[in-house]
Amino acid sequence: MLGVGAAALALVGILGLNAAVDTDEVLTAEAREATPVAPQPLSDEARLDVVGTHLQDVPVPFPRNVEIHDVVGEAQPMTPEEAVEVVDEKLLEWNLTPTGELVNNPCPPHARACVDVDNQLAWLQEDGVITHGPVANTTGKPGHETPRGEFTVLRKVRDEVSYVYNLEPMPFSVYFTELGVAFHEGSLEDQSYGCIHLSNEDAVHFFDVLQPSDIVVVV
Repeated sequence: MLGVGAAALALVGILGLNAAVDTDEVLTAEAREATPVAPQPLSDEARLDVVGTHLQDVPVPFPRNVEIHDVVGEAQPMTPEEAVEVVDEKLLEWNLTPTGELVNNPCPPHARACVDVDNQLAWLQEDGVITHGPVANTTGKPGHETPRGEFTVLRKVRDEVSYVYNLEPMPFSVYFTELGVAFHEGSLEDQSYGCIHLSNEDAVHFFDVLQPSDIVVVV
């Protein structure tokens, strides 16, 4: 049987051991909290969802929207931040900021409407300030390239059809060359025979804003 002194020493030892264990547990928990958790790579489906959300307000024309998804989809596993970074780098190559604005405006200030054939973008401006767009468009296919240069709006026809190409509908046509090149509503996935295809909403807006004698620049 332990004496009072020995019992007291034993109790102190036990308490000290428990305190040490508790301290170790606290330190371990604090270390876990302080250790940054590595971002988890996205699944293929999740990374494409991130791209779609990031691009929902950016006018990326076909087939570049497909190209972006291919680049992200075929890359090594990546985090959401890495996926967005890849997308933003591609946008800059196409003269677009991550928010869908032009990095550089290649059109002169006196132009009222502008088309960037290489990047498949179109916009309206006034005194060099963009008032609508840039928006996605499609231009002429090989052999029917959209002419580049400075032109003047000649006429507008709301319910137009092509008398050369099987009476194909050309709603909201705004003609700016004597050869029949116009802005009009059309497919954003199929190239044209020289015209500038726009979405319905954008074709209506271009039709309403542009007037005969306005300057159109195609670069």
